Amino acid sequence: MTINIIRWVPFIFIVVLTLIVNNALMPEHKSGYQRLTLYSAVFYFFSVAVLCFTPMSFTGHTIRPLMAGWGTVNFVLFHSIDATFYLNIVMAIPLGIYYGLLIPRANLIKVFTVGLLASISIEAGQYILNHSLMLNRSVDIDDVIANVLGVLIGYIVLRVIGFIFSNLVKKFQYFGR
Repeated sequence: MTINIIRWVPFIFIVVLTLIVNNALMPEHKSGYQRLTLYSAVFYFFSVAVLCFTPMSFTGHTIRPLMAGWGTVNFVLFHSIDATFYLNIVMAIPLGIYYGLLIPRANLIKVFTVGLLASISIEAGQYILNHSLMLNRSVDIDDVIANVLGVLIGYIVLRVIGFIFSNLVKKFQYFGR
């Protein structure tokens, strides 16, 4: 029983850290649109934490606990292109959108770098937690590629929408340009 409780420690840490950051970034003078941006970003990061750092498996219509173990590791490029590859792209799209809304001087190179660092951090975290807490999450180089693609797609979509509806996007930007 003890090992099962310990396997939830990373998730609890991320939740507490997310709440602290949320409270630190929420001054009184922000508009409702800006608050919506921040609260939905916090919810997004919380959801990603659940997907990546809990001993649970989410497979479309079912949720099941993962047995304790070390998970699989794949460092072969494009070895596991399946539905999860595309789901990783979709999962990362909001990060590109939120980065564009939350960071005043975002550009494609910075977005690529943030996407790469975030994805490598997730995969490295899963690898470390697999071997220390037996989290049993898979570590895959293809996930890094898919996540970076998703972040770039999200940022580009935001820029296109911002080009067409600039006043609308400006309302949701947290710090402004």
